Amino acid sequence: MNNFKENWRQLKQSNTAGQLLEALPDSWLNVAGTIVLFWLVISPVFIMIRSTFIKDNDGSFYSLTLLTEWYVFVEQAGLLSWLLAGVFIAKNRYISRKMETASVRYSDLAVPFFLSLLLLWSALSFLFSDNHLLSWQGDVYCNDGLKSYILYGGFFALCWQIRPNKHIKAVVSALFFVSTLLSLFSVLDLDQINDIFLLSRKTAV
Repeated sequence: MNNFKENWRQLKQSNTAGQLLEALPDSWLNVAGTIVLFWLVISPVFIMIRSTFIKDNDGSFYSLTLLTEWYVFVEQAGLLSWLLAGVFIAKNRYISRKMETASVRYSDLAVPFFLSLLLLWSALSFLFSDNHLLSWQGDVYCNDGLKSYILYGGFFALCWQIRPNKHIKAVVSALFFVSTLLSLFSVLDLDQINDIFLLSRKTAV
């Protein structure tokens, strides 16, 4: 609690953007980033629970509603990820320049570089597409357009900045748990569970 009060005091005393970035604790950014990633990871579970409250509607409306709600989760988490990743990068660059230790190891940039090329390729595909709306948004079921890839880039950028690694391991563990839980619905294929969550070829999300 004392550390929190001290950090908060330093934040309030900041007069410039640089001072604000320097006073902003890394631990706060790491926790905030981890929460955003957890939010994304557990969103399918929330959608499954949500499905029990609209199961009386027809199948097409049911699927469209859940897909729309889930994609809103992805959009929100993606935008927050870009925002937090930007704060991380700005803070690190400011401190490096202040301490005159700004140096870049090109080996550390290999993965971001190649993933950036993939994003660039998607952008070029969008520019030369015959249907820009479809290329940007994707179809109703997949939402696999350029916008989604930009959001995915935010998730990667945030994961790349979060330290220590235990936070990322916790997110990956949660992802493994949620993925295993959801896969059990397909493996077990129990009529009772399918009726509760209205799982069928037409309505499954």
